[in-house]
Amino acid sequence: MSILTRLKKHRLFSEALNRGLQEADPNAISEKPRISLDLQDKLQIRFASEADWINKTFIDDRQTVGLGKKASSVVGDELLQERRENSLRVHRKALEIVMQKALTAAEDYQNRLRHRLETLDRENLAEPALPQDFDPVAYLVFNQGLVWTNLPLVRHFLDHGRREGRAYRF
Repeated sequence: MSILTRLKKHRLFSEALNRGLQEADPNAISEKPRISLDLQDKLQIRFASEADWINKTFIDDRQTVGLGKKASSVVGDELLQERRENSLRVHRKALEIVMQKALTAAEDYQNRLRHRLETLDRENLAEPALPQDFDPVAYLVFNQGLVWTNLPLVRHFLDHGRREGRAYRF
């Protein structure tokens, strides 16, 4: 499985990756699917009459709609080498983009985590509804998504975390 296929599953990088790949190969076109000659024959037998009917009925009998020509399975060595080089260039560009984005995301996370730790909700730790052993640092560590919220940790725990059974102590 190519790196591009794997990355499609992770939308975090999709916009940057899309831009970068367009830069890497602005003239890229999608490759036509490879269909065996046997399957092409079966499709021709099954759908040729429908394609002919569409051409006769809607397109003045011009052969606009068809099932494609049988493609040669032989590809020249030069073309194959060019495709390989292009694929490597595009994959390198994708890796560069992903690595840069990952480094930026890690840096953003560290900065946000530092900010959340510096601005812990210490003044509300005496809240009577809060468990005696509530640890805001542990709550943040165990619930890392809270790094990105602006809701004070104590408030989040009282409004959501307690009901959801979130971990709050080491």
